Amino acid sequence: MEEILNSYEQEIRNMAFRNPWVNLFYNWLVAGLVVALMVSFVLWGVEIHNRNVFEAGQQDAYAAIEAERAVQQEAEAEAEKLAAAEDAALQIREAQALARALWGIRNFKEKYDYSLEDLVTYMMCPKNRSEETGKSIEEVLNEPKQFIAYSTGNTLDKEFYDIALAFVADWHEGKLPECDTKFRYAVCNEYGVFLVDDPGKAVPERWHA
Repeated sequence: MEEILNSYEQEIRNMAFRNPWVNLFYNWLVAGLVVALMVSFVLWGVEIHNRNVFEAGQQDAYAAIEAERAVQQEAEAEAEKLAAAEDAALQIREAQALARALWGIRNFKEKYDYSLEDLVTYMMCPKNRSEETGKSIEEVLNEPKQFIAYSTGNTLDKEFYDIALAFVADWHEGKLPECDTKFRYAVCNEYGVFLVDDPGKAVPERWHA
């Protein structure tokens, strides 16, 4: 075996002596492989760096989106809270105005023993006018010579106020009985309260809750 190995080594030395370019080629091949390996390591490192930068940028972008979403949700919640507070305040003002309107017909209620449905019918009159004209309940009720004995100085009676609060709550929740806004005139007599479409007609259409 030793002789074989020695012979093999001698043969390699003979080949190298006869062909000196083989060593040169071998050295250049090794150098080329080393350079290629180094370049691949550099490219691999650059790729890893770029990937890390991209992933970090993605995380920053996701964090920014989540932060923006949280701010938006907080703003929406605050807006809803503010809208709810404004609606509650509006309902209180509307109920107070309607309660003062009911106070204006208290004598009719006592004399003719008006029912809750009669009072709802009466409040439906300014409600219809408000929806038809776009005016507020207060603006409608404050129109001169339109509602019997209405005044912003009328007593805020608890019974009328509770009725008006329930009416306004049902109004805002869409729970009031259906009534065409053409019925914008109230008639109070011994038979109850009715809304009519045109008091000037010989036989006007009428509505009752």
